[in-house]
Amino acid sequence: MPYSPINKCGLPVTIDIRLQHRFSDIGSSLSRTTYFNKTESLRLLQMHYMLTKENGIMDISRFVKFMNVFLGLKNVEALNKVHQISCKTNNKYLTGPEFVIVLSLLLRGTVSDLIDFWFDLYKDKLRSTDYKCSLLQMIDTDNTNKAEHHQKLNIDYIMHLDDRISLEDHRKFVNEIVTGLKLLRSIIPETDRKVPFMLLFTSRLLDDDSPRGNVKSYRVYDYNEYRMNSMQKTISKLITQLEPSM
Repeated sequence: MPYSPINKCGLPVTIDIRLQHRFSDIGSSLSRTTYFNKTESLRLLQMHYMLTKENGIMDISRFVKFMNVFLGLKNVEALNKVHQISCKTNNKYLTGPEFVIVLSLLLRGTVSDLIDFWFDLYKDKLRSTDYKCSLLQMIDTDNTNKAEHHQKLNIDYIMHLDDRISLEDHRKFVNEIVTGLKLLRSIIPETDRKVPFMLLFTSRLLDDDSPRGNVKSYRVYDYNEYRMNSMQKTISKLITQLEPSM
């Protein structure tokens, strides 16, 4: 089947089609593992190609500049950590597929997705899996309005799971998590930067995770603003709930 140009960023047609052919299998794989479809994934892979001047090297400096210019994200410490977590193939450079994966998380991921991703920073910490699971349970508790069960899910109870963690270590780790959540909150893009950027690679500006009611009555900016505020509120609530445990 012949390829048709899909790029929205001025890539020459011959290069556009050549890259579609090169990235076809990768795009198909990303469409199954991210919130983007194949065409969106291919456009973002082409964007990575353009941003890295064809050599595929997106180091931390280029990544921070991209996030600042296109999405208005300015917290360098937080972006450094995102880059650190995302670089699976090479510790210094973000590959094309890794670039698509991190954008999927930031643009269409849920708070639970972001926390699951962020906890890679703590993979060498004692019982980090239990802390992550407790945070995710706290989010689920809020989402299902089961306030009566909140106390049982409070992260402060983790130290009672066994005697391998002291109260002091528990407090230190909770403090690190709170600091991490504050950084995480800073990398949720503002609507007026997110929507124009997404128009460079997609026309799907509403996704399945939508507010109840008639979604069609929501303007694109209204919906994305609603979603961003909801995510910010959820993370802020987690921070408030955890701070007494520090």
